[in-house]
Amino acid sequence: MEHVFKIGTSFPSGSLTYVDLSDNSFTSGIQQISVGTLERVVYLNLSHNLQEGQLPTSIEKLKALQSLDLSYNKFGFGLVEALANLSHLETLKLQRNQFTGRIPAEFLNLKNLKGLDLSDNLLVGEILAGKPLSDFPQSCFTGNTGLCGKPLSPCKS
Repeated sequence: MEHVFKIGTSFPSGSLTYVDLSDNSFTSGIQQISVGTLERVVYLNLSHNLQEGQLPTSIEKLKALQSLDLSYNKFGFGLVEALANLSHLETLKLQRNQFTGRIPAEFLNLKNLKGLDLSDNLLVGEILAGKPLSDFPQSCFTGNTGLCGKPLSPCKS
């Protein structure tokens, strides 16, 4: 029997810094979460759920966030530029979703990014040259048939 759950819209305020809600079959959540209650969170993991739709731009309010794992969901639409406002972000895992469009130029502002996985989405266009994106291996971008440029195959002119 499959159990499908929804995440509540707010969390107790205070000193919550680590949130791991992975592997729970949540169908919605990040779109409705009152991010104001998560402003001190440094680790947020909602991977391996059934989340879908577009990432909310309010995610940029998670100013302390260092690690964000939304992998293995059904998120779609373009990658929101709001992710680039997470200046402390060190790890960003978005693989195995349905993100479309180009990698936003604002991702070059993620100067603290040490881990990235955008593989197996529907991204297109040339991978932006420059750090931090140029620091990541091919495996971080594979499975996006419309994506090209280093470290993948050169773009056709």
